[in-house]
Parts: sequence; structure tokens; C-alpha cells
Amino acid sequence: MIKGNREIIKSSVFVSLITAVGLIIGFFSQVLIAYYFGTSRELDRFFVAYAFPAIFSGMAGAVFSSCLIPVVTPIKNEPEALKKAVSMAFFFALAVSSCMALFGFLGREFILKATTNLSRQDLEKTVTLGGLVWMIVGITILTSFISSVYQLTKSFCLPAVMFLLPTTGRILGTVIFANKLGIMALILGEMVFSILSLLIMLPIIFKYVSFPFRIEFGNIYTIHFIKAIIPVGISLVPFTILPSIDVFWASRLAAGSISYIGYSTRIVVALGCLVINGVYMVILPYLSEDISNNKKDEFISRLSASIQAVLIIFIPIAIFCSFFRYDFISVLFKRGEFTEESVKSVGLLLPLYLFGLVGMGPTTLISRAYCAKKQFAKFGIISIVFIVIYFVLAGILSHYFSYIGIGFAYLIYWFSLFAVSTLFLESKILSSFFFTNLLKVSLYAIVSVTLSYFIVIRLLSGCVFVGLIVGFVGAGLTFTAMCYFFKVPQVVSLTKYAYDLSFRRIIYALRCIRES
Repeated sequence: MIKGNREIIKSSVFVSLITAVGLIIGFFSQVLIAYYFGTSRELDRFFVAYAFPAIFSGMAGAVFSSCLIPVVTPIKNEPEALKKAVSMAFFFALAVSSCMALFGFLGREFILKATTNLSRQDLEKTVTLGGLVWMIVGITILTSFISSVYQLTKSFCLPAVMFLLPTTGRILGTVIFANKLGIMALILGEMVFSILSLLIMLPIIFKYVSFPFRIEFGNIYTIHFIKAIIPVGISLVPFTILPSIDVFWASRLAAGSISYIGYSTRIVVALGCLVINGVYMVILPYLSEDISNNKKDEFISRLSASIQAVLIIFIPIAIFCSFFRYDFISVLFKRGEFTEESVKSVGLLLPLYLFGLVGMGPTTLISRAYCAKKQFAKFGIISIVFIVIYFVLAGILSHYFSYIGIGFAYLIYWFSLFAVSTLFLESKILSSFFFTNLLKVSLYAIVSVTLSYFIVIRLLSGCVFVGLIVGFVGAGLTFTAMCYFFKVPQVVSLTKYAYDLSFRRIIYALRCIRES
């Protein structure tokens, strides 16, 4: 194992555990949303209000970390130079977040008219929600910059924990105020807890930022940082603009279509974050160091191993959730205003988004590799081309297949973007060994899930929740055993690492008990 990969795994595992907690919190949030609002027009307005602003809040964390970390890594051991560079970057982030919140708030009605096809009544109600959403965007952008400073120092834990707070705020806002304020309760709760998250993370700024500000636009690292913002932002648009495009086309379809897409997107994002968040946050400093130290082979090996590890998890998850999709959706959401019809409608769409996730996951790591190599413009150009393709494809397919057509566009988009962006970065990543492993993994996953599915149908058809748990555990154990027995390298390495780590912890615990 390459030196540093073990540190990536350790940090990734911790961040992924925090993300798992976030997934649980997000689950409760979605359950409450489904209970109170189902797939109603009110929830459609909520998704519409967030769609365009989410482009900016969604990319903020990745933009700042992707620009700040590679640019200042060469001066990490020069305190004064580092402080000057981070100070100017913070000043820039503060200005951007303030302007974004202000202009978004003032121009919210114009933005909604330009990006949707809402009726006058829906537009008026959505404008009210949009004003608060743009305020949250400003707060999120500034918090994301502070998080990138933590990542620069390889301190990943606090940012991961703090990003749980906005979702917690949504839950509390819904529980306490939903009956009085409706969908507005979610947004107010998120806003209050976003401010709290910002205040808790703020102290690190006093360590790395000079006060009062000394504006030095001539600082070479500041220039590189600001120059990188636009191409990096463009390169990250593929990960954040899709909901806005979906809303643009789905607002022309039958009522509820936006909500069906919204639920499918949120399920996929939750599953994706659980797997990819840890690696995504941790890998950039290591890739940047490989490039800085001119270690091309280690760069390719580390990136390829990370992509394969992510796919080995995403492929069986997509297959399992597709097989059990109706049970999965029923357990998650079927209560209150979320009816059987809603379950069927979301269930028709979800498999397309799940297999789109298989393409999206590794594409996020490829984007980090482009950032590490500072090839921002190249990935930006590729991104613009594929966004245009997605826009056209979603429009055509939604015309013929309604909201299902948007799901097909989503699936095609992610696999195409992954293949093309990887080939332009480094063709060695897509080796015959890479494809052989993935074919094995796909076959083992299909066999494992199929066996589990038919066993659950035969024995536990009347117990949906228990059936899901048994099916998941059975499929997971069968899949892991097959991969281990037939020697899929990444599974063997991860299993041995997990065993060694657990075994040492048990020995340490027994030693503590004996000594006490």
C-alpha cells in the first residue's frame, strides 16, 4: 500500500462515519418532509426555491478547497507567507458570500421567472421562500471557505460534524413550526443552524488570517487562488446545476413531477455522500503533494485505487436498492401525505438515478485530480459541453417520457462525463485490470442481491423493514465473501485492513480491562 493511503483510509473512514450520522439525520429530515408535505405543490415550490441557489452553495466547499489547497500547499511550512495568502483568500470569500446573498435576495423573482415555468400563484409563494434561501447560500459559502482552511491542515473532523447542523435545523423547524408556517419552517430552521455552524467554525480564522486586513492584490498566491476560482467553479457546475435544469423542464410537466425527481435526487445524494464524502474531502491534499513532488506513478495509482474502491461499494448499492426499491421507498417515506401512488412514481424513477450514481461517484474524484494538477480550464470545458448535452437531452426525453426521461438523461450524462473526463486526464486509469475488476464486482453483486431478493420474498414478504435488513446483510456478506474468495484486490486489502484495525482495538481494550 502506498505511503499515505493508510492515512487517507483512516481519515476517510472517520469522515464517512460522521457522514453516516448525517445520513441518519437526513433520513429523519426526509421522513418528516414526506409526512407533512408528501409530493404536494407546496413541496414542489420548496424544491424550486432551492434549485438555482443550490448551484452556488453546493459547489462552494469544493471550489474553495480545490483552489486553496493546491495553491498554498507549497508554502505550508512558511507561516508568514501562508497567513498572507489565506488572509486575502478569506477577504475574497467574505466579499463573494455577501454579494451572492444580496444580489440573490434582490433578484430572486427575476431568477425564478427565468429558470422555471411556474404559475403566478406558485411564483409569488416561491419568491418568499427564495429570499431566505439566498441568505442561507451566503452563510454556506463563507462556512465552506472556513472548512477548506481546516482541510488544508488535514483537520477533517470538525467541518464534517458542523455540516450536520443545517439538516438538524430543518428537522427542528419542521417539528416545531410546520403546522403553523408550512414549508417555511424547514428553511427558517436551516438558516438558524447554518449561522450556528459558522460561528462554531470561525475561531480557526483568527489563527490563519491577519487582522486588520492588509489587502495585497499583488500576492502571487492570492492571484493564483482568484484565477482558479472561475475555471474550478465551472468544472464543479456539473455536480450542482442538474437540479436547476431538472426544475426547468419538470415545471412544464404534471404536478408532483418536481417532487418525484427531488426525492430520487436526495436519496442518491445521501447514498453518494455516505460513500464518497470521506474520500472526496481527504484525497486532494495527497494528490496535490504527489503532483508537487513529481510522483506521477503514485498519483495514478492512488487515484485509480480510490476510484475502484468507490465503485466496489456503489455498484452493489445501486443493484440492491434497485431490486428492493419499492420496499426501500415505503420504509423511508410511506406515511402521512406520502401515498402509495407517490411510492410507485418515485420507484419508477429511482433505478435510473441509482445507476447514474455509479458514474457520478468516480467523476467527483476525477474532478479532484484535475484540481490537484491545476488543470481547471480543461475540466471546465469538458463540463460546459456535457451540461449543454444534458440540457438538450433532458428536454427532448422529458417531452416523450415525462419525468422518466429526465432520469434517462441523468444516467447517460454521468457515465459519459466519467469516461471522457478520465480519458482526457490519464488513460492509464481505465486499464484492462480496472474493467476486469468491475465486471467481477458487478457479476458478484447481481448474484448476491438476486439470491437475497428471492429468499426475502419467500420468507419475509410480509415484513418489509425486517426483509430489507435481512436482505441487505445477506447480500452484503455474500458479496464480500465472493469478492474475497475470488480475490478482488481492493476488497481483500480493505477487509484485511478492517480486520487488523479491529483486532488491535480488541487487544487494546482487553489489555486495559486487565490492567484496571
